[in-house]
Amino acid sequence: MRGGRLRLVSLLAAACTRPRTEIMLVLETDFMVPGELASIGVHAELEGGRENLDQTYEVDGSTVWPISLGLVPEKGKENAGLRVVVEGRKGTERVVQQSARTAFVEGKTLVLRMGLLRICDHVLDCPDGQTCRHPGERCSSDTISTSELPPYAGLPGKPDATPGGSPPDGGPGADSGAGDVPGVVPDAAKAGDTGGLPVDMAAPGLDAVLPDAAYGLDAMDALVAPPRRCDPAKPFGVPVLVPNINGPGFDDGADLADDELTLYFGSGGTFGALYVATRPSAADSFAKPQFLFDGSAPRLTRDQLKMYYVLSNDIYVTSRSSVAAVFAPGVAVGGVNSPLAHDGEVWLWRDSEAMYLTSERPGSAQSDIYVSTRAGDGSYGPPQPVAGVNSAAYETRPVVTWDGLTIYFSSNRNVEQQRQNIWRATRLTTSDAFGNPEPVPELNRGPVNLPNWISPDGCKFYLSSSRSGGPIGPDITDIYEASRGL
Repeated sequence: MRGGRLRLVSLLAAACTRPRTEIMLVLETDFMVPGELASIGVHAELEGGRENLDQTYEVDGSTVWPISLGLVPEKGKENAGLRVVVEGRKGTERVVQQSARTAFVEGKTLVLRMGLLRICDHVLDCPDGQTCRHPGERCSSDTISTSELPPYAGLPGKPDATPGGSPPDGGPGADSGAGDVPGVVPDAAKAGDTGGLPVDMAAPGLDAVLPDAAYGLDAMDALVAPPRRCDPAKPFGVPVLVPNINGPGFDDGADLADDELTLYFGSGGTFGALYVATRPSAADSFAKPQFLFDGSAPRLTRDQLKMYYVLSNDIYVTSRSSVAAVFAPGVAVGGVNSPLAHDGEVWLWRDSEAMYLTSERPGSAQSDIYVSTRAGDGSYGPPQPVAGVNSAAYETRPVVTWDGLTIYFSSNRNVEQQRQNIWRATRLTTSDAFGNPEPVPELNRGPVNLPNWISPDGCKFYLSSSRSGGPIGPDITDIYEASRGL
């Protein structure tokens, strides 16, 4: 939302004719609102750890992003350090968090951009002084130099358009005649719509200022993150062959990093080999794949430092010290594999807190989908059947959306000649069983269709399929990509 939606009562400063000292917090998200986030929390404190602002605000489908909020230090602390923590929540559950440490610069209005991002979904355990911000780097320093904060330009054509200039009459920081009296609401706030959000009083020491249109809110449009690239409620488009990836054998099990710049996959079937390919941007084609080692069905953790894969009917895991390092052959995962049957085709949900897998262990009709929950020590417990998904037929290849409310999988139920088609089941909450599965018609064609990967925003879907049109023909699976439109 623009600042006109998120409204806080101001503790007004005295008449201000000098350049304004302020940090304009601009908050963006790529989560679905309110489906994945229902409220945001903003915590801000001045250097020394004194709490100055700690409030939660509800957001919904009418919320206009980005949210902007001006933060102004009290007199005498114009160069004080500032720590800001923002959280996204769904009900009582904390879903995502980001922190930042920076400082005010006397006489300057600077912009601090923060994001509640899918790449940081449930990354909530970064050490003090670190935060989740970059793909492939789970936790990194949350310190931001003031030299990295751009000046707030204001609204072109308005009196405050010059960075560091005085706000126009009636704007935040203008003399309202109220002085420093707590609880006095500026005229803009009195006349404005609160958008259904709570009105809060910031504690002395840090003023939470209501930015209004006169103060240049529309200039925030230049700071908006890239727009959503699809409508996640729409069907996927026609799958297209992924260039440069498919070879003469069975190509399957594609898994991408969150930024979609690195692709791992298997070639040659169950006893094949693992390959990796990269590209400079999501708009480019992948370069020629590079051989890693024997295995199939790779699956990366979100920080890209571990990879699970299938070898000799068991689930293996390998790790590396950094994203720049190359994975080496790993070891079998303890506590998950059955000694009597095939286990494999892993999907890691959220920050690997749950592992979905395919298994033919005793108790399965043929092949069923199971889930194993990660314990506090990082190990996975005994897999349990996923309620609502399995049948007397053959189920495999689970792919679960980021919110945990939709599962895609492959099954030969209700089809002729034992064809493997992609099915989908949904649920209202992650504690519910999935409802009745339905086929996904736009993804199914040919004898074999297997889900591989879905992007965090639900816009991209990778699958392996034996449909005609691949480099070899209809009996060989190749890797395809399908996209949702706006």
